[in-house]
Amino acid sequence: MGKSFVSQLIQQLRKEYQKTTWELDPAQMVFLDGSGVHLGMTRLFGRALSGERAHGSRPKNRSKNITMISAISVKEVLATLTYEGGTDIFAFMTFITQMLVPVLWVGAILLMDNLNVHLDRQVKAAVEAAGAKVIFLPKYSPDLSPIELLWSKIKEFRKPRTREELDNAKMHLIL
Repeated sequence: MGKSFVSQLIQQLRKEYQKTTWELDPAQMVFLDGSGVHLGMTRLFGRALSGERAHGSRPKNRSKNITMISAISVKEVLATLTYEGGTDIFAFMTFITQMLVPVLWVGAILLMDNLNVHLDRQVKAAVEAAGAKVIFLPKYSPDLSPIELLWSKIKEFRKPRTREELDNAKMHLIL
């Protein structure tokens, strides 16, 4: 399988996904995704007035990765979870069963990417038990999910450097 064949296949899957989602009622769509930040990362570049040195700061101690999982509809953020560490099936199922399923409705359509934990049969079973349906984005297509815009804004807003600043940025955008 050559690179061009794979590219063509992905383009075809993207077109099919767009055709499928175009026919859906936007009010029924729920977009789910996760994003991570490392609060201890230091910016390598900065801006300053001409002739002036750019100054910045960095945390004194090393921090852990912070993961955020959210689900949004066209009207609002439906559920969000922030925690230290990466996404494993335990963390993801906690989000699904305790935060998302209680706010899903019969006929909702959950759209998410192909992360391994998203593909777990427990996830689909929990969502379908709530009367909702699951559709997966084509591979390599995060741009087809509007929730990516939420992550962009959260990461940009005030350039969070601590867990508290990250939570404040998230709440500012959600409310």
